[in-house]
Amino acid sequence: MIMSSDRRYSAWIVSLMLLTAALPVVQAQILPAEAREAGFTAIRDKRIRPYTLKSLSGTVISAKDLDEKPVLYHIWSPTNDPSGLGLAVAADLSTELPGAEILVLTTATTSRLSARVSQTTLGEQRAAASAQDAIRALGNPPAPAWVFVAAGGEIVALKLGRLDSGQAKQAIAALFQTWKTVPRPILPTGPAELPGVASTTQPAARPATMPRATPSVGLNTGLANADFAQPIEIDIVAELNLARTRPELYMEILNDYRAYIRGNRLEKPGETPILLEEGTKAVAIEPISSIPFSWW
Repeated sequence: MIMSSDRRYSAWIVSLMLLTAALPVVQAQILPAEAREAGFTAIRDKRIRPYTLKSLSGTVISAKDLDEKPVLYHIWSPTNDPSGLGLAVAADLSTELPGAEILVLTTATTSRLSARVSQTTLGEQRAAASAQDAIRALGNPPAPAWVFVAAGGEIVALKLGRLDSGQAKQAIAALFQTWKTVPRPILPTGPAELPGVASTTQPAARPATMPRATPSVGLNTGLANADFAQPIEIDIVAELNLARTRPELYMEILNDYRAYIRGNRLEKPGETPILLEEGTKAVAIEPISSIPFSWW
């Protein structure tokens, strides 16, 4: 498909990245260095959904009850972590970081979770079995996983796989310190799973043409500017960020472009028609729309 100059090149590269899933989520927020070193990835525009469950101690826990404080969730699986290393790390963190809200979730049965929890110092009030709904509320990350939710319900960091015990305390302490009990500003959103915000006073408008993505990728620690990068490189990162963190919005953008294609020509009102090579085949709407709500 032919688009205008730099954006055409950016969108083409983004399409390849989406279809091959070869790159991780772009870090659109700056995480504490300790968290990055421990393998956490910054997450943007995802919020925890409502859930209610009972802990092993019988305490009723809900997302609403925890909304005013940051929470670290550990998704545990007896299949992928049969020795319970993740549970031991969660137990150590709850001891070393008093006051920190740490909750272990699993789809396993109560008996299997209780057996493992009893071998650690993790209190039963911090663990919940058969917690499929709560795990789905977090985006359904595959176990083992660590998900950090800021006060106010925004999911800000994700670690897939095991968390190294030697790095855990500093990484998690840094996350709790960065996102304290004061919630970050919450703007009006669209769909709960993939919010899209145009302004604080009106809903997002459907774009008539593909807008230029605004770069929102944080610089690495110690960098004052991005002069080392070419404008097209920054544009590609911004485009990738937009497509991967807000795929529903990006699908609408592609749909709008597709509407202007007539056969092998791009015919936009008031503009000179452009000859295309592949026509609508180059607009990968179906592969993007078929991606389920889950972690990339």
